[in-house]
Amino acid sequence: MTLDKAQVKLIYDQFAAHNIYYEDLKHELTDHVASTIESRQGVDEYSLDLVIKDVITEINPGKVQMKRMLSSFLLPFKAFGQSHPLKTLSMLSITGLASYSSIGLFESLEAANKWLAIALMVLATLPALISLVDQKWKPYKMSFFMSAVIGCNNVIYGLYYISRFFFESYLEQSTNALVVFYSLGFGLIFMTYAAIYKQYKKVKQYVTSH
Repeated sequence: MTLDKAQVKLIYDQFAAHNIYYEDLKHELTDHVASTIESRQGVDEYSLDLVIKDVITEINPGKVQMKRMLSSFLLPFKAFGQSHPLKTLSMLSITGLASYSSIGLFESLEAANKWLAIALMVLATLPALISLVDQKWKPYKMSFFMSAVIGCNNVIYGLYYISRFFFESYLEQSTNALVVFYSLGFGLIFMTYAAIYKQYKKVKQYVTSH
């Protein structure tokens, strides 16, 4: 059975009843359900509604959304862990040299820690600020792209508070420890930027095609 636009919209509308909030997931699951139904034999317009509900129940969209949401929130760690070792080493080497050079510009490690932490937070917040200011990003607000942006924000803010705790403990006496910490922090951000951009392109593909 080949589905027309009205029937595909019927599938799309079904996901509202399952509390699916992410627009990109709605489109993705709609495509999947439509393809599954079209490949099945013996489906006609009279049985279509029941078949749609059966296929959606099999998929369990609520569970899919939860797993994808957690995956997006943890994107910074995934981006770091899934990156090629040489790419990771290169990124950490660059951020390490930059951190070491930056620390030398300040009179004390305390001042260096303060301003590097602020820079870390600004970089983490940048994608969210851009998405709010740029009108063309509006369709991506309710998407896994925004979950990834929020995930990056949360991780970096967490690192900021960790840096304050560790600074008071022992970083004050250790330039090397401060360099290692911010090498990892900035490296995590820049590698997450690349992963966020991939999410953005994926969402854009669904938005422009529907």
